[in-house]
Amino acid sequence: MKIFSDALSEYIYDRNINISALSAETGIERTLIHKFISGKRTPSDIRSVIRISDGLMLSFDERAALCDSYRFTYMGADNYERCKKIKKIADYLSNLPDPLILRSSAPSEPLIPAISKDKLSTEMMIKRIISDGSTKKISLIAPPAHTVTESELISACLNRPELQIVQLLTMSNTSVDFNISILENIIPLLVFCDKYTPLINYCSVSERINSAALMPNLILTEKYAFNFSNTCDKGILHTRTDILKLYNLVFSDAEEKSSSLIDRKISSAPGDSETTVKINDNLYIESNERRLSLVYRTGSFWNSILIYEQSLRKAIKESLEFIMPLSMS
Repeated sequence: MKIFSDALSEYIYDRNINISALSAETGIERTLIHKFISGKRTPSDIRSVIRISDGLMLSFDERAALCDSYRFTYMGADNYERCKKIKKIADYLSNLPDPLILRSSAPSEPLIPAISKDKLSTEMMIKRIISDGSTKKISLIAPPAHTVTESELISACLNRPELQIVQLLTMSNTSVDFNISILENIIPLLVFCDKYTPLINYCSVSERINSAALMPNLILTEKYAFNFSNTCDKGILHTRTDILKLYNLVFSDAEEKSSSLIDRKISSAPGDSETTVKINDNLYIESNERRLSLVYRTGSFWNSILIYEQSLRKAIKESLEFIMPLSMS
């Protein structure tokens, strides 16, 4: 990624633009534009960058590239990547298909209690338990980045949106980027599953690295309790009543102590107010001092995800000013 001064210099000198003429066109002082070119100054906001883009008569792609170079320079590499993640979440929510189109029947298979001793058999066990058509509720402790678990959960809720899914998530109280990635991974479940409930458990970075140190990875249904390792190289399928009761107590206790992201249906789109930012016709962001909500539409329904976690709210709020100009352009 080019820094802003290099990108701006290329556009100006490739087009042989007179700086005085550009200053008159944009209303930005000539000396200030020279400082932008040399890298001694950076524009104070992205709207100035858009004015410069219009003055240079850049194409849409060129203007987007100049805006990106400004964000990269102004925010720094880490915050720039964080902003891209948040914009990806916003784009995902604002371009959702109607979930009715994606629903189809999922065949169920008889399950046999067993011990799995390799990655393939463990992954097959995860798939079979989640796709069991007789299951009404799934409780889960597993990292959201676990691709097999997440893809099977999404497939199950697309086929049966009435399925109850309760997931205990391990989030960091020190890493905003990690928490944003968690939100990105569970967005499809929040959107397509009518009864998905994420239970948030905060821990330190050292504990987060090994989630099994907190609790073993587990899928719990009305019939089965399946423990498996982080690497999916082994697992044990339980059917004993006392084990199921034990894990039910674990989830009940976690539900009482955890703060959650709450997904709920609402009657209509938010109205205009100082606390509402409209990304487009399908997505709004509402924020105040205590909470932030992502309000999005799927088909004819409106939904709201309430986010109470402070560092995650702050990261999303800080990125809004960088998301909005591209939405308006």
